[in-house]
Amino acid sequence: MFAKLLKLLHDVKHTCCFRIHRMELKERLQQARKHSGKSMDQVAQDLGLSRIQVWRMEKNAEAITVKRLQELAAVYGRPIQSFFDDKVEISESEISYQIIGIAIEAVEAVASKMDERPSTEAFRAAAIAVIRAQQKRWAENPNLRFKPEEFTVFIERELNS
Repeated sequence: MFAKLLKLLHDVKHTCCFRIHRMELKERLQQARKHSGKSMDQVAQDLGLSRIQVWRMEKNAEAITVKRLQELAAVYGRPIQSFFDDKVEISESEISYQIIGIAIEAVEAVASKMDERPSTEAFRAAAIAVIRAQQKRWAENPNLRFKPEEFTVFIERELNS
């Protein structure tokens, strides 16, 4: 996945359409922050940056690395591919590691409140079910924020089945 993203960023850099693609990325970054309900100050704090650095990323005043896009995706609770147009071919199975971590944390939060610790298999199945459910939601609306707390009842049902 990241090789494709790096290639895309490299190809975009060397085409006459560079400004169009960069502008689209800028707009998507701004939109993601607004949908997350976070201010530039909050994003800066989450990333350990200054507010001006976040502003520059959104205004395209500085280069944005794939690593930084991964960090932004995690802060905004969305897949990294949501920052790109539909021309980027990323399969459903290639989700970001941040989303996996968020799903595991959500399952752990529910499991920690249970009287009996679920089996490893049940835990794994619940985490995978959360990720698949979120992927379906993103297929319908790529701008949806991943809110693990919305999956609490779903996770309880998965762990008890």
